[in-house]
Amino acid sequence: MDIKCKDRVADAFASRMSDLRKLWRAGYGVEVKDIGRLEEYGLCVDRVAADTFGTHPGYWRYQISWGGPAEEFRYYDQDGGAVEFWFLDWGDGAGKKVKGPDAQLIKSIIADAQGGNA
Repeated sequence: MDIKCKDRVADAFASRMSDLRKLWRAGYGVEVKDIGRLEEYGLCVDRVAADTFGTHPGYWRYQISWGGPAEEFRYYDQDGGAVEFWFLDWGDGAGKKVKGPDAQLIKSIIADAQGGNA
């Protein structure tokens, strides 16, 4: 029996946020044992145009991993500033709203990657 993304998204989110909180506290250019450096943690920050993968507004993507599974944070700057974490695995996917200080941390990482303009 395959475990669905909806059953895995909470643990994946908790793990990524734990890493990102440690990296953020350490700051850019600082190696964190068993994790690495903040600027090397994710794969990319890019803009996903509206309706690229179906019907949705455009968003900024902080992609952590890709393939099966893939993990990413989405910042909907045109949609009231909502932040979501997505866990995707070959035709299956589940998202989780990111709130409070965690959402602000993700917005800050995206803004830093875009030179403060995200």
